[in-house]
Amino acid sequence: MDSSVIDKPTRKLTQIDLRNQRISIYKKHVLGGIPSVFLRIDGKQLKPALMTNRDKNFKLFVSKFFYNGKDGSTDVWSDNFGLPTGLKLTSTAYKAFFRYAKTDYGSAVVKEMVSNLEKYKGFSVRQATGTRPTAKADYLVILLPSNFPSITRFPTGGQRIFDLAIIHHEFAHTMLVRSKKSKTLTIKDELWAVRKAENPIRLKRGGGRYEPRYVYYNGNSTVNVITGEILPLQWTVSKYDPRIMVKLNHKDAL
Repeated sequence: MDSSVIDKPTRKLTQIDLRNQRISIYKKHVLGGIPSVFLRIDGKQLKPALMTNRDKNFKLFVSKFFYNGKDGSTDVWSDNFGLPTGLKLTSTAYKAFFRYAKTDYGSAVVKEMVSNLEKYKGFSVRQATGTRPTAKADYLVILLPSNFPSITRFPTGGQRIFDLAIIHHEFAHTMLVRSKKSKTLTIKDELWAVRKAENPIRLKRGGGRYEPRYVYYNGNSTVNVITGEILPLQWTVSKYDPRIMVKLNHKDAL
């Protein structure tokens, strides 16, 4: 979208004004609308587990799906993850996953998987031992660094990272949601995960701390989460209107 078609405000807006304006624009214009925080599996929306069952379900999930290091597998990618290990109980990654499993939306995912162990056979959650700063997932695995998330803001866009929303995002790349395995995830796959999984969680948390994520950069191109526009290299959005892509050093950059 051309920034020249957007009227600039005639009065000075506070940071709260700007934040509320961006969120309002997102809710009104994001393609596909705002979905539920509960993922849809096989056409059905997941439901949260009973509060009394969440600890039990998490323990079963850990026993069945947390990698125990016994199968001798190496990493499924050739980047800087290193050899995967099991999540250590003392790691922030383990603690984040435990908090995720205690939420309504996370408990629904955990309940679905522990209730269908044969269906999700082969899936694992692992700890990355390389230098990659955040999470990554594929059809059969979610990889989290031990100090997840090791950065507090996205390098592109500068928005604050919400660890539980990232875990939900990564599940959208796995066999839980995807019908078949593919070799690589495209930027459109990432766009879908941000729109359908990550941003609903960010909006639910809200509280002035988390706005929707407005851009995703995959190392080559940037996609605008609202419009779906894809541009080469790194871009962020205008602080006035997150539909507008601007360079990182632009005077109106978020």
